[in-house]
Amino acid sequence: MSNRAILINAPVFTSDPNRLQEALDQEGREYVEIAESAYRIPIPWLCCFRKDDLRPFSAKSYSLDGTEERVALVAPCADIAAAKRNLTQSLSIFAAVAGDSEIARGYWEAAMAGLEDLPFPYLCIDPTDILFMEDLDEGLATFSGCFAGSLDALPSMKRLNFFEEGVVPYSQADLYSKLPEQLDDPARVNNAAALDAAYASPEARFWYRREE
Repeated sequence: MSNRAILINAPVFTSDPNRLQEALDQEGREYVEIAESAYRIPIPWLCCFRKDDLRPFSAKSYSLDGTEERVALVAPCADIAAAKRNLTQSLSIFAAVAGDSEIARGYWEAAMAGLEDLPFPYLCIDPTDILFMEDLDEGLATFSGCFAGSLDALPSMKRLNFFEEGVVPYSQADLYSKLPEQLDDPARVNNAAALDAAYASPEARFWYRREE
């Protein structure tokens, strides 16, 4: 999947994909994707972190003439306990986005449940592909604005998720129980995707393991 964001459960305290790969190659420290999302970074992931959790890293970029360069990005990392605490305190954000308290609680409870029984102590987001989808400075400003831990983060969260104002999303239960043809309002589906943590089931998680 191109232009995707990844939610990672990691054995080392870092949000730098390069450090994760180094830990895998040199130390055999496996890590696992617990969710992925295309063209957006879902609001439940963003609610797991605060601005102080953002850490710098560098990524490859290419100029118009094909020259490779490194650019400075940021991504969040927190221990699981802090991520749970931050998410617990974010129900008001879900409610403000959904415009319906019952629908908001369904997505919030699902997001909370997905952080239980993870194999490693840290949670991080790899936002690299998403940040490169638009002007990098604008993308970084929008992304960084998502971690206020309050309703001040809403404009950035909505922009990052292409949220359509005034449209109540399908409920989490409907999103997962109804047939695709029953979810026939694209705007409601889009807004539901913004609130859906989209965790993979434990058996479907993608593991990064060192090749022997």
